[in-house]
Parts: sequence; C-alpha cells; structure tokens
Amino acid sequence: MAPKPVFKIALTLALYTLGNLVMLRSARFGMSAAFSLTAVIQLVAINAVAILAFGERLGRIEAVGVGLAIRLGRAHHARPALSGP
Repeated sequence: MAPKPVFKIALTLALYTLGNLVMLRSARFGMSAAFSLTAVIQLVAINAVAILAFGERLGRIEAVGVGLAIRLGRAHHARPALSGP
C-alpha cells in the first residue's frame, strides 16, 4: 500500500523544517558551518523522500555526487573554527 499524498507532503515539509532548524541553531557557532550542514541535511532529506516515498533511484553519477556532498559537508563542519585576532 503506497503512502497517501498528504503523508508524503507532510514528511517532506518536516524534513525541510528540520534542516532549517538545524541551520538556525548552528548559526550561533559560525555561518559557514551552519549553511554547509543544512545543505547536506536537506540534500539527504530530499533524496530520502524521493527514494522512499516516490520510488526514485539514484544513478551512479547522482550517488557519487550525494556521497561527495555528504563527505565534504562533514569535513567542513568538523574542522576547527578559526580564532579571531
């Protein structure tokens, strides 16, 4: 039984909102880290909804792109912040 369209929309909005809330919370620690982390979370959330709810499939190129985005986003977020003067 396929999920109802309202459920799909609600799930998509919830994941998108989660990404924005993470960005707002992370903004206290540095804007670049907040935007990088949010972009990765939203990329993963959008792909999760597309795959799980709509039956989409990632091709090899798309999968590599998503994997690189996740890896680079994690590396950027994990690096220590530069101290001021």
